[in-house]
Amino acid sequence: MQCLCSCFTRAVKIPKITMLHYTVQYYALCQVMEAVCVMLDLKPERKPDPNGSGKMIEDYWAPSQKLLGDMKFLQNLLHYDKENIPTKIITHVRNEFYSHPDFDPKKIRMVSMACEGLCRWVRAMVVYDQVIKIVAPKKQALEAANHELAPQNERLEEKRKELREVMLKFFQRWADEKIPDVFWFSGLFFPYSFLTGIRQNYARKHAIPIDRIDFLFKVMEKEVEDIIQECIRPNFVELPVVIERLPTPNVQGQYYPLDTDLEDNESLPYDNDSPQLKKEGDQTVKVPTEQQEKEDNENDSQSQSHESDDVIYQVIPRQAQGGTYTWGFFLEGARWDREQHCLAEMSAKQLHDQLPIILFQPAALPDMSHHEGVSCKYEDQAEEKGMYHCPVYRTSERSGTLSTTGHSSNYILDLILPSSLPCHHWVSRAAAALTQLDD
Repeated sequence: MQCLCSCFTRAVKIPKITMLHYTVQYYALCQVMEAVCVMLDLKPERKPDPNGSGKMIEDYWAPSQKLLGDMKFLQNLLHYDKENIPTKIITHVRNEFYSHPDFDPKKIRMVSMACEGLCRWVRAMVVYDQVIKIVAPKKQALEAANHELAPQNERLEEKRKELREVMLKFFQRWADEKIPDVFWFSGLFFPYSFLTGIRQNYARKHAIPIDRIDFLFKVMEKEVEDIIQECIRPNFVELPVVIERLPTPNVQGQYYPLDTDLEDNESLPYDNDSPQLKKEGDQTVKVPTEQQEKEDNENDSQSQSHESDDVIYQVIPRQAQGGTYTWGFFLEGARWDREQHCLAEMSAKQLHDQLPIILFQPAALPDMSHHEGVSCKYEDQAEEKGMYHCPVYRTSERSGTLSTTGHSSNYILDLILPSSLPCHHWVSRAAAALTQLDD
C-alpha cells in the first residue's frame, strides 16, 4: 500500500499529507466492510502480500464489492439472526473491530455516512449478544415459571367461579329473606355505597337532608364470636349455614330493648326442643315444646313477645333505629381495651387487634352545620372529649389514588373512638384501622 501511494504521489504531484488522508479513508472503509463480512460469515480471498513479504494475506475487498452489489443486502441485515450468533464470529469482531478506537461511528461518519450505519449495526450486534447471554437464563426461567403457572391459573379461576357463586347466593339470601343484623364490612367491594345507603334510609325515614347526616360510632361489648358461634374465618363459605341457625325474620325486629349492651357472662337459657311424652290413662301423648307453644300462640299478649326477644338479643344485639352493626376492623398501632372501653397501647408481640362489633348510628347534624367552620368546631369538641378520629384503610399500604367518583382507592372513613390519651399520641403512633390484613 505504501509503495502504491508513493508512486501515485510522484505521478500526479499530490502532497504526501493529502495522500495520507486518502489512505486513512480507505482503511476506515475496509475496516467497516471487513467487520460486516465477518458478521455475515463471508470467506475472504487469499492474495499475495503486495508489500513483497511472500506471504498470503486475506482480502475482504472483493467479497465486500460483491456484497454491496447484492439487492438483498439491507434485507439480510434486517433479518439477521442475532439470537444465535456463533461464538467464534462474535469473539473475532469484538477483539479485532469493536475494541479498536477508530471503529467509531462518529469517526466513520467523516468518511462515509453509509459506512456509519454499517458500523452502528456491527456495534449493536455485539452489544445485543452481550445482553442476550445475560437475559437468556432468565428467559428460560420465565418460560418454566409460565409453564407451571398455567395449571395454577386454571385452579384459581375455578376457585373464583366458586367464590362468585357463593357471593351471589349470599346476597340473594338478603333479597329473598332479610338483610343480616351484622354486616361484614371487610367483604364490601364498594363500602361508600353501603354508607350512603344507610344515610339515605335514615334521611327518607326522618325527612332530613342527606348532607346533614353523619355517623356516630359505638363499640359494643360483643365480639364476632359471640354473635356467630361458628368459626367462619377466614373461610366464609360456611356463612349461609351459620345464618340458617340464627333467629327467623318473623321473630326479629319486634322489640327494641333500651340497652343492648349485655355482660359477656350472660347466656341463653337452655331450651329443650325435643318432644316430651306423658301418659294419660291408657294412651301416651306428646307434650308440646316451648317452640311449638310459641308458634301456636302468635296472638298472645305483647309482653310475651317482648320477653322472647329479650332472650334472643342476648346473643344478637338489636340494631338501634336506622343503625347498622358491622365487624371486620383491625386496629394497627393501638388496641381496644375491653375493660375501659377505649383505645390503649398495643400489647407486646401483638401487631393487630380486631375491634368488637361497631354500631354505625346515623344522626342529624344541627341546622347550622352548613355554615363555614362548624365542621372544625365539632372536630375540636371531639378532641376535647378524648375522641380519636381513627382512619380506616382497606390495606396496610395506607395510600391510594382518587377515582373518578372522588373516593380514595384505599382510605374509607374515620372511626371516632374514645381515648384516654390525647389525639396527637395516636397520631404519632400512626394508629389506624384496616379492613383486611396482609396475611
